[in-house]
Amino acid sequence: MGKLLQIIGIVIIIAAAVVATATLAVDPATAQLRALMVLPWALSAILSGILLTAFGSMLRQLSAIRAATERQAALFQAILDRRTPAAAP
Repeated sequence: MGKLLQIIGIVIIIAAAVVATATLAVDPATAQLRALMVLPWALSAILSGILLTAFGSMLRQLSAIRAATERQAALFQAILDRRTPAAAP
């Protein structure tokens, strides 16, 4: 799930940048006016892509932490199981 969110975020960032530059490159005479029109949605799309990518990265890190915790718990349990019980009086 985390990798998917990262890929979707990167696609959103690239698509927003491509559409914004294509919109600005149509007519150089009105590029400043178009920049004012493109800027709000382009920036919000790029920021949402960055947020999705960061969230996907966080999910991947949490998954790795969970797997490491489970491995540590299994190793600790194996150590406890191998311990010899104390001699009964």
